[in-house]
Amino acid sequence: MKIGEIFNKHKVTIFPSTPSLFRRLAVDFSKLGIFSANLTYLKVISFGGENCPSKEELRLLINEKMNSHLRAFVNVYGVTEVSCWASYCLVNPYDDFPISLGRPLSDTNIGLCYDQDGGISGEIVIGTIETYFLDYLFISLV
Repeated sequence: MKIGEIFNKHKVTIFPSTPSLFRRLAVDFSKLGIFSANLTYLKVISFGGENCPSKEELRLLINEKMNSHLRAFVNVYGVTEVSCWASYCLVNPYDDFPISLGRPLSDTNIGLCYDQDGGISGEIVIGTIETYFLDYLFISLV
């Protein structure tokens, strides 16, 4: 059974994927029938676990038929310790806005830590609304 047939049979609407898996599948999506006229259920492809493909790469990977069926590409971000996604960013391959970590999911804080010299250390911290990190100065990304 082709992956497109499985998606159709189970009426898959959201396809979470690592970018590397999507790259492998996108090359053969037409052959696999994922975006054939009779498969109208798949509406969202979310990328997580790796760097999101650039918009230029997305434009190369998707074809017109795929783009007309999909409602959204979503870049999701989370760390292993969170065990799930903590933020999302809707990605339009055809606009000029940068791809970012996006907005925090409900009841989630995302911030950057300052180092002892007052510069941003590059460390990202994720917690709930009630969580505060007393060892660091905490600033919101959004």
